[in-house]
Amino acid sequence: MTSLRIEREKEATIGFLKERLNRPDYSYIFIAGPTCSGKTTLSYLLEQFFWEKNISVTVIREDDYFKNIENIPRGPRGFLTDCTDAFHIEELKRDFKNYLENGKAALPMYDVATNKRLPSKQYVLKNDVTIVEGLHVISLFSEIKNSIFIYADTSIDICLKRRINRDYLKFRIPEQRIIQHFNECIMPSYEKEILPQRNMHDVILYDSARGD
Repeated sequence: MTSLRIEREKEATIGFLKERLNRPDYSYIFIAGPTCSGKTTLSYLLEQFFWEKNISVTVIREDDYFKNIENIPRGPRGFLTDCTDAFHIEELKRDFKNYLENGKAALPMYDVATNKRLPSKQYVLKNDVTIVEGLHVISLFSEIKNSIFIYADTSIDICLKRRINRDYLKFRIPEQRIIQHFNECIMPSYEKEILPQRNMHDVILYDSARGD
């Protein structure tokens, strides 16, 4: 794979990706990276770009495959929400295979507020471009051809700040509790399972604040 390093904050970033992803041989886009690194934002921007060009898009999110809270692994300090065992990984891979082979799939939906899967399904059809985003999707789907793999290499300090803002505003979780959970429950999964995907990318999308 060709390694390309581009800065998220530069205006040329999205333009660069648009130009590259406009190539007809890229049917699948996989966006991975740590929590609060901008994966969902990027997927939304790219989805908008394709629809504006009358190119149909399907977006599949790993977060919809979270296990119910009582089934997520727990460490000494709390739930290990960012490890692969916190997700129905085999179901995700099975649904994606069905999507590829049959051109459609029934995907789960997850309610973050209750940490439970919803009883209803979302039905998707295969479109011109498929975007799959989530913590582990590069390692999970590295064998898929006609793909581009994007790793959002946002500074972990920035990810933590975004996590604090999100969890406090949405759920009123105290800042100190968020920091403790981040350091003791999220960071081990990040270092073991998420960060290694940085070496499996086509594009690294990083913040200029990293300074590297």
